[in-house]
Amino acid sequence: MTPRRTRAPRGPVVVRLLSLFLLATAGSSLHAQAVPWGLPVVVENPTAVARTADRATVSLVVPQAYGSLDPQADFHLVDDQGTPVPAQMRALSRWFAKRDDTKAPVKWVQTIFLADVPALGQRTYYLRTGTGPGGALVATSSASAVTVSTGAAVFTVPRNGDAVLGTVTLSGAAQLASPARFAFEQVDGTPAPMSVLGAVVERAGTLETVVRQWGEIVGLGLRFTARLRFVVGSAEVEIDYRLENPGGYGLVSQTGASVETQHFKSASLLIPLASAPNAVVEDTGSLPLPAGASWALRQDFLAPVAALPWLNGFMVERDGPLGVSFSVAERHPGAIALARAGGSLAIAVDRFWQNAPKAFRRSGSNAIVDLWPSFGAGPTYGGPYGGASTPNIDPLALSSYRFEGGRWKTHRLRLAFKTGSAHTPNQLVSLAERVRVPLVGHGPLGWNFRLGGFGEAVIESRAWPDVGGQRLERFQGIFARDDAADGYGIYPPIGLDGFRRRGGTYGGQQMYGWENFGDIAWDDGYCSLHYDIPATLMLGWFRTGDPAFLDVGRDLVWHRRDYDQLHTTDPSAQRRGGQFYEKGYHHGNFTAPAVTHNWVEGLLLHYLATGDEGSREAALECGEFVLRQHLENWNGWWGARMPGWALEALVHLWNHVGDAQYLVGADGIVDAWNAAEAANGSMGYVINPGYWGMPHAQSWMHGIMLGALGKYYISTGDADALVTMDRVATWFLTDVVETLPSGPSNQRTLARVWERLAPGYQADLSRHHVWSIVHGLSYAALCLNDLVYLGAADSLFQSATRYWQESAGTTAPQNWNDPQTWDPITWKPAQFPTTETKALGNIGLWGLALPAVRTYLTGQW
Repeated sequence: MTPRRTRAPRGPVVVRLLSLFLLATAGSSLHAQAVPWGLPVVVENPTAVARTADRATVSLVVPQAYGSLDPQADFHLVDDQGTPVPAQMRALSRWFAKRDDTKAPVKWVQTIFLADVPALGQRTYYLRTGTGPGGALVATSSASAVTVSTGAAVFTVPRNGDAVLGTVTLSGAAQLASPARFAFEQVDGTPAPMSVLGAVVERAGTLETVVRQWGEIVGLGLRFTARLRFVVGSAEVEIDYRLENPGGYGLVSQTGASVETQHFKSASLLIPLASAPNAVVEDTGSLPLPAGASWALRQDFLAPVAALPWLNGFMVERDGPLGVSFSVAERHPGAIALARAGGSLAIAVDRFWQNAPKAFRRSGSNAIVDLWPSFGAGPTYGGPYGGASTPNIDPLALSSYRFEGGRWKTHRLRLAFKTGSAHTPNQLVSLAERVRVPLVGHGPLGWNFRLGGFGEAVIESRAWPDVGGQRLERFQGIFARDDAADGYGIYPPIGLDGFRRRGGTYGGQQMYGWENFGDIAWDDGYCSLHYDIPATLMLGWFRTGDPAFLDVGRDLVWHRRDYDQLHTTDPSAQRRGGQFYEKGYHHGNFTAPAVTHNWVEGLLLHYLATGDEGSREAALECGEFVLRQHLENWNGWWGARMPGWALEALVHLWNHVGDAQYLVGADGIVDAWNAAEAANGSMGYVINPGYWGMPHAQSWMHGIMLGALGKYYISTGDADALVTMDRVATWFLTDVVETLPSGPSNQRTLARVWERLAPGYQADLSRHHVWSIVHGLSYAALCLNDLVYLGAADSLFQSATRYWQESAGTTAPQNWNDPQTWDPITWKPAQFPTTETKALGNIGLWGLALPAVRTYLTGQW
């Protein structure tokens, strides 16, 4: 090994998160950017449908120094004419305290209001201090139901019985003949009734009220949680219906002894209308329904002969008065209306075709939404690493739905009631788009970052002056947009969305369907969103304000939250609450959750961006899992990523949830790391004694740990984090970095690092793992105020952003000035076939720190 660089540790430049990110300019109040009426909030409408009085939200950080305890009393909204807009304020988190601690200042506040935004346009509103107007929505509770009056309709949500929606009344006229309920069929076709166990007003307000209802599916061992959202002035109700299997997952002892996979034949929402429908409306037109005529619309999927594009496999079947018709390669927008004498019901199911199979039906006076229709089945489980072609070990999955222990699945649907004439096709298009793309606004892009909203080294998107920064923005961009990617050879620009559409690396990998949509295929099946790809999308939204990040990110977050986490309530399952491991063909079915493959930031950022309580619930479960792992006993096994990922998870939870138990757990991990590093000779690394007969340290895992220590220090000011940061960073420069780029820019060497190291041992040169080293060195530079570390990190970064696909065996210098020598930015990289999710997931996770640290330490913040 090369000689170590010795010097005195640098002093801290950060004491608390706020002191790092607070605006150095005038004032820490919302007046700081008040032009002309307050803090500007931009609401963008990326759809071709104009929005009128449509629900919009925006989430913003409130400076700690402002000391807001009640955002509803402290802030209000005005439009671009200075006219007050009725708004509802909600505390999403508080500074260093739980959100229900009303004595602690608000940190993140969500503003809910009704916005008017033109099609493919935007509108600016302004957040001001002082109380403003609210709405006229009223919710009351009785022993049997929660009643919500929006001003346009009155709804009741039962607190017992078997219905999700009790009554709906418009202008005194009942819209339902009897309560609407979910109906399940067991494998043999017999009913499995739903039993409501309770309902509460989860979020009360004068503009919006959310009622949470929960219960069980009798005979199936399943539970459900339904969240019903009501908005002032609206005759619509949005329902997030989450099916839950709380049973044991099985497979290995750490998940509990029992295997409680459940099967069911179908699951449908039955809505008994006040009178029989006489017409059905789709976005393409209206079809009369004679009395007694059947009607159904079925969205299904059959693998296409030519798997590129994979979208050609979708098909729609319509069964109506004129007979049965098939439409190949059709993806229905998921909105229909059933008209009847005196009224109409429009129904929109979000991500309808993406979550196939799905169906709409009319049966007598019933409108029926088949979330799991009886003509579907699967997944055709073939065991760990088993695909559809392997011998099937679960024959029930061939004719019914297999729902494993610990899984969730949420569907979002909206019911829109009206009296008088039927909904028009244009109104259905509008409804589908409003459900698909909710309006979410943002403040000035730098606002939340400069006020310390994230607790990490990250900054808003910029037009960077350097090639590395410019290419990093495009790397981030391809997670949301295909047009951010490079085309090369025979391949067009392929971003993440294009990667899903084409069926993965070579085509043929199904990333659609109710159990797959939102996850990403890779070599071992589905990656279970490893390396927190959802966080990359959510940070992309906050950094750019581009709704595409939120749109794609929502898909990934929902799968990560629901299907990629062990939600079992089995007390014997020590791994309950953890994210499923990446291995196994069917979404991590090969082994138990482990903190080495467990992330919560994407969940928490989705909650902050949207207020989604389900994402927060999953993050809290995950936090309990991390705390349960007792990492204070760690001594090097499983590598430095074991404490690194656990520490990072707890830091994110502390920042965004404010529960002191996470801080205590994080303290213990820092102490355990410092002790283990000292036991290894205080040389900046910890040897893993269990690696392949040759105990060694993996450098990229130490990059994870170094970054986690930096985030811990930023968020707490605890100098214990600094004890080893300088030694780890020095080890990186003296031993890990094999090639620090050198030479003139037109003949410059490429960065390489050693992946595996021990005293007297170096093995496996890597270019890809340069990203982790850049990440760790960036945090060391920030926390230790060290420009040497910053310079090394920047040099490595400039190489990695240009030549990210180069083989580690390539030693020839390159002309860094020539774009023709740079590797294409794409979700189909030639160097990483079938492992795109790892390669690009790492760049998404580790690429953002360097530009942020560089701007701070060079006075460009």
